[in-house]
Amino acid sequence: MHSKIKPYKISLITELAEAISSFSITNVASLLSDEGLFSIQNQNFEIVNSDKEAFIGWLNRCYGKFLFRGRFRRRLSFNIVQCLNSVSGKQIIVFDGGRFPLLSKTQTKNEQSGLVIRYDENKITGIEFCYLVMKTEKPFIYEKRYLTPGS
Repeated sequence: MHSKIKPYKISLITELAEAISSFSITNVASLLSDEGLFSIQNQNFEIVNSDKEAFIGWLNRCYGKFLFRGRFRRRLSFNIVQCLNSVSGKQIIVFDGGRFPLLSKTQTKNEQSGLVIRYDENKITGIEFCYLVMKTEKPFIYEKRYLTPGS
């Protein structure tokens, strides 16, 4: 008699969140599409679109800045938020209460930076930045503000 238990497979979004939260650049790179379009910040804190290699380099620099500020190399906490006001239902990953990656030096405590994830069946095809700004605390209602190139 064989058991009909299906093997557990975590979602692509959860795999990406786990890879980023554990500082695993190699695993992040393996999940990204070579043809994808990924947001990064340049030296002037302007948001620009980039390819996979530039995104990996930017993420690595973010790790360095984050860990340089006296943080120990512990896993980042994360939440995956389903965007309800989008037809496609894009998912947003928020790391360390919205404090990683640091997208603005003037970020308020009600603003959480997040990564908006686009994907197909096998690979992450795009990552964009957004802020989730808390509007009410009970119930928690956030307004999503996209951070796009040129904004």
